[in-house]
Amino acid sequence: MTLFNLRLSLILIICVQLVKAPLPSIFPVCFRNDPEISDCIVQSVTVLQPRLITGDLGDGYLIPTTDPFDIPKLTFGSERDFKTTLTKLQLRGMSNFSIVKLKADIEKLKFSMILSFPRLNLSANYQMVFGLFGSPLYSNGQMFEKLENTRIGLRMKAKLYTKNGEKYMRFDPFYFKILQSDVKNLRLTNLFPNTLFIGPVVYSYFSDNKEYITRAIYPDFEKTFSQTFTRMANELATSASFDELFPI
Repeated sequence: MTLFNLRLSLILIICVQLVKAPLPSIFPVCFRNDPEISDCIVQSVTVLQPRLITGDLGDGYLIPTTDPFDIPKLTFGSERDFKTTLTKLQLRGMSNFSIVKLKADIEKLKFSMILSFPRLNLSANYQMVFGLFGSPLYSNGQMFEKLENTRIGLRMKAKLYTKNGEKYMRFDPFYFKILQSDVKNLRLTNLFPNTLFIGPVVYSYFSDNKEYITRAIYPDFEKTFSQTFTRMANELATSASFDELFPI
């Protein structure tokens, strides 16, 4: 059983069997009636994990890489007072993870898991608008952030539908939740360089409130992850019937 890649690793495992092409020889197949199917999935992840960075699973089987994970744009703050727009975000370290908990219910087509990432590095271009006495001030530069001990919760639910006399899976939107993350460092370049005090004040604010600011962009991260992974999973799920995905 597997249908869970798309860069964030485990999504490969709950996803890779959704392709009618033969599975790579290194991939352990998990059978539908295996009472230890959750353990089998964990084993599959362990086998495939070193190959997730390159996307080459062997035997000519290629998948999209997950490291870095790209996000086009995130915005937070108020247009009137203080607004930050991040573009060209790259999150590195997604291929280095461990599975804290995994539960698979094949009968109900429900999957849940908690993943732990020891280190993640985020980089992005930023544009800030700072309202001062009714006059906006603008700043552009780069942002770098180091995260440690990040835990992500994921829930997936699928339904069966019939096509050409066979049953296929279709996934509901994935539930993606960042459970915790320790911000170890936040650095901004070129912050309001032409002002005497705005740059230092804003930099101090970001440094003192880096945990709060990071949590402010969680919802956009979670939404982007959910949309991307759900779309990829459903594209793959059209390639094989339920019986082909989960043999007895």
